[in-house]
Amino acid sequence: MANQVRPPMHNEMAINAAQVVEKANFDLIHGDDVAGVEQADGSVLLVRTANESKVDAGIVILAIGVRPVNKLAVDVELAGIKSGYVAVDDH
Repeated sequence: MANQVRPPMHNEMAINAAQVVEKANFDLIHGDDVAGVEQADGSVLLVRTANESKVDAGIVILAIGVRPVNKLAVDVELAGIKSGYVAVDDH
């Protein structure tokens, strides 16, 4: 599970992105799964996490990503593998 905004963003960029989001009065929760969302009072939602935390929210943004399978490229030691990326040229 990611510990930053928008992995695999470079750490410095992720920190800046998190600061922008938090400055806009959004709370970021990393490293925990959403166990459920239910209606609370009025328009407030109650988010329950796998770690048994409860968070009141007016809006919930759930970010789910897909990571490509690069096992073959890693196994054959394809040139340019860095942080899971395959280096390419202009062609």
